Amino acid sequence: MSYADDVVLLRLALQKALIAGEDEQTFRDRFPELFEGLDEHLGLCRSIMGELMTWLEAKIPTLPTLDYKGKKITKYLDDDEAREQLFEDSLVFRTDYPVDEKTITDKLKKATTIIDGLRRRQVEEARTKGVKARA
Repeated sequence: MSYADDVVLLRLALQKALIAGEDEQTFRDRFPELFEGLDEHLGLCRSIMGELMTWLEAKIPTLPTLDYKGKKITKYLDDDEAREQLFEDSLVFRTDYPVDEKTITDKLKKATTIIDGLRRRQVEEARTKGVKARA
């Protein structure tokens, strides 16, 4: 389940990372596979997930503050060795975590598979912050 919400969160971050302008179109043209259908797909997610999308969107500003293996994101951007390790970790993930159309189709036959998991995470996060989550 965690993989699915990470995918949605990163797609939201990608959409918000680029502001309209010359650089945005250059980036979109350079990586068309990242942007093809992005707005429509996220629109569909919003229509199905409702306030859970708002909850995920609120996480975007916190992404630069996160650590991965004890290092901040800027470390991976500025340090060739750390960047290489991040790449190696992604290859291990890709090898060890079988993500193919059949696996995804089998696990995600219904949107509730993702939505229920996100609601549980939202409630758990609220509980650790001492706040009541919206049901």
